[in-house]
Amino acid sequence: MTPPSSAFKKATKKEEPPLTAVVILDVFDQRFAPIQESYPCIGTFPICNVPSINLVLSWLMRTEVKNVLLVVSGLNAQHAEKVLNEWKLAFVELTLVVCDGVTSVGDCMREMVNRELITGIEIRRDITTTGIAFDYESLIILNTLMLERWFYPLVPERSDPTRFFSANPRNLYLEEEGNEICIKANTWILNDSCSTVALGVKTKISYDTTIRNSCIGAHTEISSKTRIFGSIIGKNCKIGENCQIEYAFIGDNVTIPSGTHIPKETIIGNGVVYPKDLPTIQHSAIFKKAIDEDKYEKLSSQTVGSVHVVKYRHGGPFWRRAVDGRTNFAVDGEDSSSEGTTSEEDDEGLDDNVRQFYDEVFESMEKILESENQVMRNLILEINSSKLACNVSPEEVAKNVFAAFLELPHNQELRPTQALIERWNELFTNYYQSSSEGQKVDERKQKSQINLLLAVEEKFVREEGFRARTPNLVHFLYQQDILDDNAIIEWFDSIDISTVTDGMEAGVKTDLKERMRRIVDWLKEDEEEESSGEEEESSDEE
Repeated sequence: MTPPSSAFKKATKKEEPPLTAVVILDVFDQRFAPIQESYPCIGTFPICNVPSINLVLSWLMRTEVKNVLLVVSGLNAQHAEKVLNEWKLAFVELTLVVCDGVTSVGDCMREMVNRELITGIEIRRDITTTGIAFDYESLIILNTLMLERWFYPLVPERSDPTRFFSANPRNLYLEEEGNEICIKANTWILNDSCSTVALGVKTKISYDTTIRNSCIGAHTEISSKTRIFGSIIGKNCKIGENCQIEYAFIGDNVTIPSGTHIPKETIIGNGVVYPKDLPTIQHSAIFKKAIDEDKYEKLSSQTVGSVHVVKYRHGGPFWRRAVDGRTNFAVDGEDSSSEGTTSEEDDEGLDDNVRQFYDEVFESMEKILESENQVMRNLILEINSSKLACNVSPEEVAKNVFAAFLELPHNQELRPTQALIERWNELFTNYYQSSSEGQKVDERKQKSQINLLLAVEEKFVREEGFRARTPNLVHFLYQQDILDDNAIIEWFDSIDISTVTDGMEAGVKTDLKERMRRIVDWLKEDEEEESSGEEEESSDEE
């Protein structure tokens, strides 16, 4: 019998929806306060004298992304309009989304969900983050890699629709407007000691200057015998003779007197006349005038000569986000009576990126707890956005998600905590379990669960009122399949009772082990029974 002709027809291929990219133009990190006058949002930050948003969009247009949502706060809408006009022909849809009153990446994503601009959210666990975060160190590294053409075809001369760059030997890039580049004595470009440099329009460079791995802004003048390495220097700056600048970020309209040695990892804000005799002050930035401490509540400033030295109140560095890799949410030797985010003293040893991530996660959890529709996919989306923005490791994500959860005002008693864990089961399954299989997946899952337990341990150490309910909480997490027995046992065995930790006597850790011993013994007995049962089945088969 001949099959019907319909049997030979190809199945209609289901069309996939077009890919849409969400690009947030704002920067919510106060470390960039020194340069926000010139670069008010992250999209305007210069890399090879090209605004970073142009590099991002230039890359996206070479991918399968068809639609782009440009998200920006109301304060920076004007800059976004300019980007929109320059790039609107590069995509099928380039949409500007202005969000008023946002103060974090989580706020932006929440606004997108509320406006139903993001729908059909799918949680992906098979994607690795780039590990790139925006701090001054990353800007310098990205600037150098871009100049060295590691991201070809993403290179200066092909990444900005409004500027023209000429690419020359030794990775020298000149931004040109007619004959407005001024090379004194017409010999600079032949100087073998200069390489991997981007120069803006009307830049004046002395013939015997040495510059490497750096970006120099438009209309800047650099005098004789000055040496510059691994730095980004803004527009309209005047740098004197015999200066040495290494790994520095210098804003616009800055004056550096002759003979000045700028220490490594120095940040100089706009309009500063740098004092030649200024002492080296670690983890700080140099401002022309005192900052508005109401606007920048995490920063403090002091007058030193003719300038103002600004530091983080918690003592962390401006240059890079990481401090020492340690998470700590309480003052040594004190109980934490406050809820939510930590005080200056509490987080003195905490990585700045981890601190920011924790604060954003706590804020996202608070807001979704107050909402009528507690959609976990939206919360996961916000947390993942904060993870990318803050560039924290998977281990820190696992630890701080549960640490923030424990600090919610709702969780002061065991039963409300248990009820909320049941309602938010999708959230905890996402971060502490996995639908995939394999040895690496199992190791990653167990590491995440141990970091959850480390968050529990830290709260146990610092809060006496939490200690009585700790065993029941861990047992409940096990019953809900959020924790596995192997993770609990490994964590229990790792609790060190021989040393003083975080200013607390070892007796507190001993108390934790004693309280957890009954559950752990029960888990071990259960493991032994399963093991003996398997051996009996094996012998019966033989």
